[in-house]
Amino acid sequence: MKRILLSLLFLVLATPLFADPVFSNKDWSGAYSFHFDGTAFNNNGTFLADVAAVGTIVLDGNGNVTGGTRSDEFEQTPNRLIRHK
Repeated sequence: MKRILLSLLFLVLATPLFADPVFSNKDWSGAYSFHFDGTAFNNNGTFLADVAAVGTIVLDGNGNVTGGTRSDEFEQTPNRLIRHK
């Protein structure tokens, strides 16, 4: 819960008060970094693994991804495959 509240607080503080009202592909130009973590489940809701990834993505401002990197981490659970990339 704390993580969600801190994330929302960051978004509110990081958002400019007078932002351009129209958002388009040209606004997504350059290199960006990302991080996510969560839990993977199969189609019937059975827990599979805890997952996390970090990386970069490069966008050209025309709606195209022109590069990037990613590092995945899957935690081992009983009778499950581990993926480290």
